[in-house]
Amino acid sequence: MTDTRSGPADAHLVDLAVPAGRRAATGADAACTGAVLRRLLRDVLPPDARVLAAGPHAPDVIALVARHAAHTTVLVGEPEQARELAAVYPAGVDVRVGAVGGAAEHVPFDAVLALDGLDHVPGLDGQEPWIHRLHLLIAYATGAPQQGLPAGRRGPDGDRPPPPDGAVPDSAEAAGAVMPRVKPVLVVGCLNAFSLVGLLDARPPGQRPVVRGAPRAARDGAAPPGSPAALAAALDAAGVLPGTLYAAFGPDGMPHTLLDTALTVDADGFAARAAIRGMEAAARDLPLVSPIGGAAAAAADAGLLAALPERWLAVSGARGRPLYTRGGGDLAVAAEPEPDGWRLTPVADPPAPGRAVPDPGPSPLGASAAAVPERVPEGETVERLLRRQAATGDVTAVRVLAAELGAWLRAYHVDRPDALVCLDDLVPDGPDLVPGVLGRVWGEPVGSGEVLAAAWHRWHERLAAAGGEHPWPPWMSADDLVAVWLDAAGEPPAPEILAQGRRIAAALREAEGPPTAPADLRTALAAAASAGEHTAQLSAHIAGLTRTLQLRDEQLRVREERIRAQRAELRRIRGSRSFRLVRLLQRPRELARALARRLHLR
Repeated sequence: MTDTRSGPADAHLVDLAVPAGRRAATGADAACTGAVLRRLLRDVLPPDARVLAAGPHAPDVIALVARHAAHTTVLVGEPEQARELAAVYPAGVDVRVGAVGGAAEHVPFDAVLALDGLDHVPGLDGQEPWIHRLHLLIAYATGAPQQGLPAGRRGPDGDRPPPPDGAVPDSAEAAGAVMPRVKPVLVVGCLNAFSLVGLLDARPPGQRPVVRGAPRAARDGAAPPGSPAALAAALDAAGVLPGTLYAAFGPDGMPHTLLDTALTVDADGFAARAAIRGMEAAARDLPLVSPIGGAAAAAADAGLLAALPERWLAVSGARGRPLYTRGGGDLAVAAEPEPDGWRLTPVADPPAPGRAVPDPGPSPLGASAAAVPERVPEGETVERLLRRQAATGDVTAVRVLAAELGAWLRAYHVDRPDALVCLDDLVPDGPDLVPGVLGRVWGEPVGSGEVLAAAWHRWHERLAAAGGEHPWPPWMSADDLVAVWLDAAGEPPAPEILAQGRRIAAALREAEGPPTAPADLRTALAAAASAGEHTAQLSAHIAGLTRTLQLRDEQLRVREERIRAQRAELRRIRGSRSFRLVRLLQRPRELARALARRLHLR
């Protein structure tokens, strides 16, 4: 076995994103990371424990584990991979090259992590079945307790002899004597081949960054489990203590929301909104077969959210919170259900010790745990209420709700003058309104009218991106609509208030990503069909206009010929003697003079 010690470099707690179609520098595809995952690990990892991370893990995760653990070992399968990881992991982390099951005697660890699933866990054979890898991995969390290394086995300088080739390192020996352990912690990830984002992804399989599980049943143990029930059954068959099985929603490798699959989720409630936000974040830059929002909402209505995440995380030996989700900025929020809502515990994700906090830039937009309430009620958001009222053309109901929103915000602004309001994160609670988990704040002095203008601007952007309808004239601009809604809320729609609200909404859009997504295939096909129908209607209209113009042209030609004939007849009449005589008879004086001249000449 090769022993590769990590260098002195410190680990920086940042969210690592693996670009689509590429492999991470550590060799792991879409290494699982993020503030939400780190929040879960803080809750489930025992303090001063011996931790084994099987397979490559993200540097920020290993840095967190190393700060809480007495000793951390990372097991990888390739020397080059180990050297790359050792360069980015914090000092004191053992990076070893080996395979699970390679030791003659299993050395127990207090916690075993395989966050990216068992496909990246080095086994004795590259084609090792998934269930076999699981049994080999669990052996390190359930092995017989060992005592400290006997003195006779230590070298003259006090160092331990190298472990046999292909064996897992005896991290317990490096940490000192091992005390008996009762309930080890096991955290295992499992990719979902039936994820909603994967099903709606319109890219060919060769262009997807992660090769998902084979489309065959897992009953032979060769493929990973394909459902929460199958994963729970596999863990139970392997002797793993019952724990919590989380559905991980969000960009693959960076969970936005972790939801306990045992929870009964209200389709219009807080947990469903958090899961749908995670799916929308995962699908934000992907070409889709159909819109993710409608499919996710239908899954929530059917109670199938737990079967459709990007991956699952099984936690045994410790119990975390039932729900973890991402707030605004660097906030990670843990939530626990109550009879009438959810109890929230927001935590700002701290930077790595010894590293300077990155400059947030000139934008005054931020996030604060103080702006997140202690509890949030169940129920649909103000945005959803407004969309339904606008779609039905109920202008009176919209104005009533806008007036209630304005009255509440003016009172709320007195206590939280820096807090922003997002209508998709605002829930009615009887006569009151309660903000959600975003916790957005503005670092400059801002009035209630500007905060409300930003909320209306953001609502209009999201409504337009979703293709929603409203009863106001289509020629009204965004500023005109926001001015109407501000006036209904009791705020003066002054130009400077509208401009500042537009600026705040733009900062929110830049921080969270635009609400628009690449056109999905179903929408594109519907748009193409609609464009075809419109083209056919225009072609028929053009043909009708062409026929009308041809008839009109023929009428003009006939009229022109008649005019020419009449002009020729008029010229002939004017040149005749009769016409001249008639003209002369119409002028008596000229006729008299003409007769006088003739008589005089005679």
